[in-house]
Amino acid sequence: MSDRDFSQVKRLPVLPKSVASLVVGVLSCEMGWAYGIPGIILGAIGLSMANQAQRAAATYPNAYRGYKLAESGCIWSMVGLVQGIILTVAYVVFFIFIAAYAVADSYSYR
Repeated sequence: MSDRDFSQVKRLPVLPKSVASLVVGVLSCEMGWAYGIPGIILGAIGLSMANQAQRAAATYPNAYRGYKLAESGCIWSMVGLVQGIILTVAYVVFFIFIAAYAVADSYSYR
């Protein structure tokens, strides 16, 4: 690739919503570990933004740069979404177990 081709590529705008999808994807991964449900919400938003960026890249392949950012945002959003779902289910099962134990313990004193 010559210097002229590289300078032309640098002048192209970055895919719309590709950077935002990457940032939201990383945040969904963090929120998925911390709380669960915010990770699910941010993961869904990140996936939507990454899909919109990938559609724009597919529609106009030579008009934008930064396709890898959209792919990375999609991957991070999926990871955060899965983590949020798994941990939310784990929290619910844990609290059901604790509640069942508390109810069973209260009946044992009668």
